[in-house]
Amino acid sequence: MNNTYAEENNRISACKSINTSPDGDVRLVANEDPDGSMAGVPGFYIQNHEAITNFIDEATCQAEIGCLRFCPGICLRLGKFGISQDLTTRGYNMIITDTGSGATGTVARGSIWFDEKQNFMNAPMPFQLPAPVGKYQISFTDKNGDPAWPGYVTNVNLERAPACSNALDESQIEFVMPPSDDFRCDNLFHEDDYANGIHGWQHFFAGIEVSQDETSSYVINTTRRKKDINPACSLSRTLDASCFPGNGGRTYKLYGKIRIADALGNWVATDGTDALDPSTGFSTHASPRVSLILHGVKTWRWFVETSSDGTWTDWSVDVTLPEDTSEVWKATINIKHAVKKEFHIKVSIVVSFIQLKKTNTNFLSSSTRIGE
Repeated sequence: MNNTYAEENNRISACKSINTSPDGDVRLVANEDPDGSMAGVPGFYIQNHEAITNFIDEATCQAEIGCLRFCPGICLRLGKFGISQDLTTRGYNMIITDTGSGATGTVARGSIWFDEKQNFMNAPMPFQLPAPVGKYQISFTDKNGDPAWPGYVTNVNLERAPACSNALDESQIEFVMPPSDDFRCDNLFHEDDYANGIHGWQHFFAGIEVSQDETSSYVINTTRRKKDINPACSLSRTLDASCFPGNGGRTYKLYGKIRIADALGNWVATDGTDALDPSTGFSTHASPRVSLILHGVKTWRWFVETSSDGTWTDWSVDVTLPEDTSEVWKATINIKHAVKKEFHIKVSIVVSFIQLKKTNTNFLSSSTRIGE
């Protein structure tokens, strides 16, 4: 935030920051007057936002000219964490609840200053809060107002403690996931609408776009065209991590199709292994590698063989969650490697997640194609 100091009788102003920021996303402004040198008594100058005002006694605050209010005697602390910035979390809201007072406040997922389809960045979720009466519970709703989980949540990062006493600390914050047996977990790809663009899929400097293949099926194509693609270049999909806790022992089936073409458009055969270069002893990264990662729990990885005649390689892998799967904070499908080739990764529109509770088996499908 860039504070501006205005006329002599206006002690501090944040109007320029709040009203004319480039992306219109300045929010939760709070500046401490630790010794009362500006206001006469210690306190905070705050923005009029429910995620601040709902948790303090507004009756003690006084209006300021500079788009702020001064609230004596309160003690606020800024913090933030990250959630998935993929397109499926547009319209998400963070709901903050003080379990002691019952007070609640809502913070919307803001606009993203960089490409939402890049998977190495998070959507920042800020908060500016006093110490709670009980504990702060943080939950989320989707664009329809239904309970949801924004793919994942990173660790809370609190700014340096203010000069005032009894400031908020991390032990007073907890995240509340929706239940894993909720209907939203019946299809982890329910947000997909490829005819209207990319949704949950992201990339790491590979570039992706929606197109149609030779059968007119909607697919996601990588667009980066470089002869020496770094193995870090990848396509990924963040899954709803709240759908996995408590499902230890359950088996999932992940399957798809893959093919690779070189810079001249020739189909490339790979052996489906992490082959080593005999001259260096290092991995050639020739075969595409697919991973299902339950972060902090377990990672499954496998390589896929490809053909020189352009036929799709069908692959299928069964994964069973460890019995003690009680917490999962991030879950990701990742496709990478197949370097030193120019290639597209294509993901077909046929993606679904079906629960078969009677057999305690889930089928997770992602028809994934690397091709021309």
